[in-house]
Amino acid sequence: MGRVAMVGGPQKVRHAGIFLGRRFYSMTLKVNKAFKCPKCGHEESVEVWDTLNVSVSPGDKELLFEGKINLFACSECGHHAFINKPLLYHDMERRFVVQYYPPESLDDPRFYAAFGSGGEPTGYELETVPPSGKYIFSPHIVFDIKEFVRYVWFRDRLPSSRSSPETG
Repeated sequence: MGRVAMVGGPQKVRHAGIFLGRRFYSMTLKVNKAFKCPKCGHEESVEVWDTLNVSVSPGDKELLFEGKINLFACSECGHHAFINKPLLYHDMERRFVVQYYPPESLDDPRFYAAFGSGGEPTGYELETVPPSGKYIFSPHIVFDIKEFVRYVWFRDRLPSSRSSPETG
């Protein structure tokens, strides 16, 4: 499976989510965008995901495991390709966040401006987030989409912290 490029300019480095007022919310975000097939040049409108919040949209987890997230499928020639763009996964019940960045991001000096010296995303006002939600600002960052899926699979199979004897 190959990769496709978005029609239009390059995307800015950003953290997936939305600010409402001064608060940051991680939710399922997807939009339709135009892409050209790398094999035949046919232009398609494709559903592109920025964020998956499986607590809000539980079915999204299965789409991820089935390889149907950010997948270009050309109706003209049948070519399939992964849309290589940042993707954030958020599980509010299990309280973890995974952020995928394309490995090419590491070659762009501007990419590093979005992070602190410890690798944490910067630019958020943490005082607006309750202590129980601060985990969203410490995502597990990966640069391989297969590792992204494996990490979600791993975390999905761990015992839930809410049902552990220590937390009651």
